[in-house]
Amino acid sequence: MEFNLCIQGKKEEIKIFPRLMEMNVGIELQSYGLEGVSSKNKWYSRMKTHRRILKEFNGRVIIHGPFLGIRYTYNDYLLREAVFKRMQMTYKLVKELNPDIVVLHSGFSEEMRSFNLEDLWLNETANFWKKEIYKYEKVNTRIVIENVIEDKPSLLMKLCDIVDSKFFGLCLDVGHTNIFSNLPIKEWISKMGKRLHYVHLHDNSGKEDEHLPVGKGNINFDDIFNKLKEVIPDVQVSLEVDDNIENNIENLEMVIKKYNF
Repeated sequence: MEFNLCIQGKKEEIKIFPRLMEMNVGIELQSYGLEGVSSKNKWYSRMKTHRRILKEFNGRVIIHGPFLGIRYTYNDYLLREAVFKRMQMTYKLVKELNPDIVVLHSGFSEEMRSFNLEDLWLNETANFWKKEIYKYEKVNTRIVIENVIEDKPSLLMKLCDIVDSKFFGLCLDVGHTNIFSNLPIKEWISKMGKRLHYVHLHDNSGKEDEHLPVGKGNINFDDIFNKLKEVIPDVQVSLEVDDNIENNIENLEMVIKKYNF
């Protein structure tokens, strides 16, 4: 099991890199989902900053890609073109920063469920990635698709099976699962099996996506890590907590000490 820490990729975070490298902890750069997409200048400024700070980091690098409004099932051709352009920019980002993994949201929405469009979502999303995944295979970067509002893992599992690439897998966000699913998180892990490449770790009370430190909500992490050890012990786990960087490192150290079997 390998551990990572989600950071924004700001220049001032360079000071923690020696500590992370000593712990064999990777970094997940997250700021392309919100701030980085608000303008073209911010996207490229963010990329430039990340390129510079990564010269100081010798370890695993993961990128959380854009997610607001990103769906692969738009009937409107203008929206499809916008998503395709953003994903082209994401691929150029990958070639620039050379991450091991890119985390992307599934794009499944309540609208899909309300209008019984699950099959459309599955077919169109699979078609998109069957055409795109070869690019990432060439640069040795894995795509992992993260659950958001899904109440069960079956659609994501089918998507993974249809795309059928060792460079395409699933990311289990345990906080999202605790809010939107009645299925125990350990059952998600069992069902996903080897499709599961990555885990986002944070806590909540089951009502809001609070991104609390591990142990501050009601998620049973003993069950989660015992099941990961049983099903997919070589999975990558990333702490995704909204707190200051020093507190996050302390929380991650606690998790590693307790669960790094």
